[in-house]
Amino acid sequence: MRNTLFILPKALLPTAYQATKAHRSALLARYLRHHSISDEEYQAGCVTVAELLTEGARTTSEIKQELKDPHMAVMVDLMPEDWRLVRARPRGSWRSNQHEYVTFADWFPEVNLHSMDPHEAQTSLVWHYLSCFGPAREEDVVWWTGLGKTEVRRALSEIADRVVQVNIGELGGGYLLPGGDVEIVEGIQTDALRLWFLPSLDPLIMGYKLRSRFLPPSKYDKVFDPSGNALPTVWCDGQIVGIWMEDRRAQAVQILLFESLAADLHTQMEEEAQRLSHFLEHRTPDVQIKPYPPDVYAKTPYSLGRRT
Repeated sequence: MRNTLFILPKALLPTAYQATKAHRSALLARYLRHHSISDEEYQAGCVTVAELLTEGARTTSEIKQELKDPHMAVMVDLMPEDWRLVRARPRGSWRSNQHEYVTFADWFPEVNLHSMDPHEAQTSLVWHYLSCFGPAREEDVVWWTGLGKTEVRRALSEIADRVVQVNIGELGGGYLLPGGDVEIVEGIQTDALRLWFLPSLDPLIMGYKLRSRFLPPSKYDKVFDPSGNALPTVWCDGQIVGIWMEDRRAQAVQILLFESLAADLHTQMEEEAQRLSHFLEHRTPDVQIKPYPPDVYAKTPYSLGRRT
């Protein structure tokens, strides 16, 4: 969806495949034209790669080395987006960026990507989005799915009997929510402040186009890079109160807060950062809590920049 990497349960793979098929096909055709590769050449290249992988999984570099076609490098890069290849296990530790690839059919032999048609899949995708991210506005659905407004409105009309519109305090109305979730949302207790850390590009922070629900627009550049991708964030009671960064060399977790918080929340942050440090395999965990510097901004989802 939206040409972005997602992690999905196997049951939703046909939904995602069919719902985004037209968009992906148009994008693939554009890439092939840009690289002067015909569709016939691409299809033949896919067959060649699939035959090679019957001998065992390969990394991208290994595939490119064994198949000397000058266009192979581009085609191998496109095949995962075209659901021809699957990124399988990494070479080395879980931190490794070097992954082996296998064919989709070999990795998911039980998954039938053609078990539904595109319209049915789009309706299913919109319903699953609202079930996970609702309450959300129509603009959020369009942005997250990558579907057009016409497609989203058609899908919403097909599930209209299962969706209600709700108001969210100062944010106003027009928010969509599965009818069965209304009592659950209304029953959420908000007496105790809850604090948690989320990683960069977490689905919660990336799930909405309208992000003022959890962050004032004046602070967007402290959290989102110029492409709209999010840094690791610190949340308190449903609002972003700062960011956190891992310093591997110093074996530390650094927390940068937008404003000072109560002492008990600092204690909670230290405890959560310690837990996170152990997960990140720091040998001597060190937690640093500081104010967010005024001359710093989100450069990428993993790094900060400094204004000159």
